[in-house]
Amino acid sequence: MDSTYLEKLIKASIPRKGVLIEERLEQLDPRHAAFLSHLVVILEHLNPEDIYKFLEICGFKITNEEILKLLEVGIIDNLIEPQLSNGGLIPFFRVTDQLRKHLWNRLTTEEQIQRHLRAVDFYRNQFIDAIKLIYKDSEPVLQMLDSDEGISNLIIQPGGFIDLGAHCPQVPEFHNWSIMRAYYWQEHLFASGQLDDAAHLTNSICFALARKGHKNIAKKILLRNALATRGLEQSVALVNLGTILRDDKQHKLALQFYRRALFPLLFRRALPQLAGLLSEVSNVHRDFGHICRAIFYQHTSGLIRRIIKDDKGKAICNNQLSILYRTLKLYRLSFRYSKAAETYWRISEDEVNLAKTLLTQGNIYNHMRQPTNAMKCFDESVEINLRIENYPEAASSLSGKARAHLQLGDFGEAKELLEDAISLRKRFDIKSIGIEYENMGCLFEMQGNTLQALGWY
Repeated sequence: MDSTYLEKLIKASIPRKGVLIEERLEQLDPRHAAFLSHLVVILEHLNPEDIYKFLEICGFKITNEEILKLLEVGIIDNLIEPQLSNGGLIPFFRVTDQLRKHLWNRLTTEEQIQRHLRAVDFYRNQFIDAIKLIYKDSEPVLQMLDSDEGISNLIIQPGGFIDLGAHCPQVPEFHNWSIMRAYYWQEHLFASGQLDDAAHLTNSICFALARKGHKNIAKKILLRNALATRGLEQSVALVNLGTILRDDKQHKLALQFYRRALFPLLFRRALPQLAGLLSEVSNVHRDFGHICRAIFYQHTSGLIRRIIKDDKGKAICNNQLSILYRTLKLYRLSFRYSKAAETYWRISEDEVNLAKTLLTQGNIYNHMRQPTNAMKCFDESVEINLRIENYPEAASSLSGKARAHLQLGDFGEAKELLEDAISLRKRFDIKSIGIEYENMGCLFEMQGNTLQALGWY
């Protein structure tokens, strides 16, 4: 689409006052009205090529010229809204909320489900096309795309393509594309009754959504799945929901979800999920200050993971045990577990967990009065967390580096770092900002400025 056409569309987007939406629809070409009636199910902005693909799935034989005409007419009549991406270079479009509500309510329940099923096919094809592009030289992968079961295992199931994308923030374009498309796909899967597949996708992307500031959306879709599904899918949704609630300091509510999931997991002998649950229960007890109890649960989780040869899960346990032993001031033991975790994260190129482990190591070095070593860990952790947009961990790393500078008496540098940490927490509404106020109070107290220290405390 050339810039002249784009400019024309944007200039045409002027509200038509006093014209009812029914009148605008009546004046449309019946074919354009049919296109819009199917597009109402798509909630995100699509580029013209994807609009073409979706309408083809809906059974229309359509040309590129018709797509351009539809967009032009739709924008002039305020039935389609444009959006620019990539610095204003790429146009995306969707049906306006007003038109969506008007047309959707006129569809029968059966028609609505049919629309969702077409959307399911559309998003399914999006991921198939992506896999074909990425794995074009891998014959075994391409063969798996020939069957529904192969596609499910390759894309939807835990450890599949979407799970990989959601846990790969170091590749931002692939990461963001996977999360966004999976989010919309799971909505249509759920609406069309494919609950288990919807639950798998939700469980894959929930923590990435929460990390990007969409915690309420993650909680909403996890709770919906927990109420609608049964068996293993329900238990995993409960555990994941509990984990997000624990991160919000809602510990008692989190424990209720963990307890509800425990016996179904034991009954099904779902050892990987059981190990994850025990690890999260350990984290709750750590937050409560029950350190010995937390260590017991974490070691039990680690034992299960060793039995089932879950190297990634074992590395997670090692990092958590490092935090727990640091709390008990057993720094050498703590450091040993942390280094074991770091080794795995570097080999597997898991930057999310590597950054967390480096944060833990920096804190250990601070407690061991080795601020220079601590700063090296915090620097790498900050760099990774900012790159992958994990701002809570970035703020914690900045705060840790500030404490290292305090040990060296570099008050000016420490103050700047704490101000950056406070700014991050305020900007992204990150809880536990009181930690930074306490650190700032400590800084002024060390400088002998008692009055200002009290203000921060």
